[in-house]
Amino acid sequence: MADFLAAHPIPDDSPLKCEFPDEQSLSVEGKESGWVMFFDGSSAIQPSKRPEMPRIRAGVGLVFITPQGGILRHSIALTEPCTNNEAEYEALIAGLELAIEMDIKEMKVCGDSQLILNQVEGIFEVKKPELVKYHERAQELMAKFTKITLEKVSRAYNGMADALARVATQLSKPDDEEIQIMIRNRRSLAPYLMEIEREANAHLYVDLEEWEEDQMRDPDEVMEVEANNKEDWRKPFVDYFQHQVFPGGKMEREQLKRRVLCYVYVNDTLYRRSYDQLWLRCVSQEEAQKIVREVHSGFCGAHQSGPKMRLHIKRMGYYWPTMIADCENYAKRCHMCQVNGDFIHQHPNPLHPTVASWPFNKWGNGCDRTNRPAKLEGT
Repeated sequence: MADFLAAHPIPDDSPLKCEFPDEQSLSVEGKESGWVMFFDGSSAIQPSKRPEMPRIRAGVGLVFITPQGGILRHSIALTEPCTNNEAEYEALIAGLELAIEMDIKEMKVCGDSQLILNQVEGIFEVKKPELVKYHERAQELMAKFTKITLEKVSRAYNGMADALARVATQLSKPDDEEIQIMIRNRRSLAPYLMEIEREANAHLYVDLEEWEEDQMRDPDEVMEVEANNKEDWRKPFVDYFQHQVFPGGKMEREQLKRRVLCYVYVNDTLYRRSYDQLWLRCVSQEEAQKIVREVHSGFCGAHQSGPKMRLHIKRMGYYWPTMIADCENYAKRCHMCQVNGDFIHQHPNPLHPTVASWPFNKWGNGCDRTNRPAKLEGT
């Protein structure tokens, strides 16, 4: 190679090419997402003690998302009272001013106020005189950006900005210039939960002789086989917490968004928050059938009724969606409860008394044996 280059030198005026002539070059440009701003305004009347008059407080919530995925949060309290539409304009103007201070040239603005966004884009006409000055100021600030787009989003996607606006409305004071709010993650009653789980799992054993007896007397085995063939009800929640994956249908996605607020995923285990702030371990349908059988007719079972059995299972620290119906059905179909329980004298079907008895009132008129005229009775 050295001898070849020495025998064939490259001219000085020849362009320098680093790639080979027969090599195919591939150029891939990564599209980096720009800045995104979510804004929202809030105005509320704060009650006060007499003889003071109620005050109107307004606040602004701003959320900036950087191209790298970082989040910047701003909560600003307004010193002057205003309406909700004016608070929305104040939020938009404050966000644009902060973006200009951070030297942002291209940005996407998202809000849940259709009126404000359509007025800024020129689709709607500004009819109220008090909103004209806000509209002019917003147009002036938007002209300083190289590229800016507006998008209407639902309130569910704008929840963070709405929460910041409400915080500024409710917690701000006129005398304080700035307050600090700390938000920390905390897990409640974790040691107590682990102790409940260890004690509850100690009773969940399967003995061969007991299983054969249950096969003869347990009417719920068919339901147990059907439960094994069904998909685990915990799978959508686990997929959401692990991979942020939603179901395919629109209705299923909305239901999951509402229900997932009551669940927590810790240490590869799904828990549900109860009303008394305890975490209940979510179990599958197969595990639920074993729990119901053990609680009702197990070693310490007392053949309790459905509602009492459901409360006992919740105290043990377990949960599944159909636990009320499963407990009631199991208690109703238990053979030992039917044999040794009190005899039910109630009729299985409701009784309907016959009210219309008037057709039989005149049956006795045609049953007179004498059938003689009245004038001959005295003779």
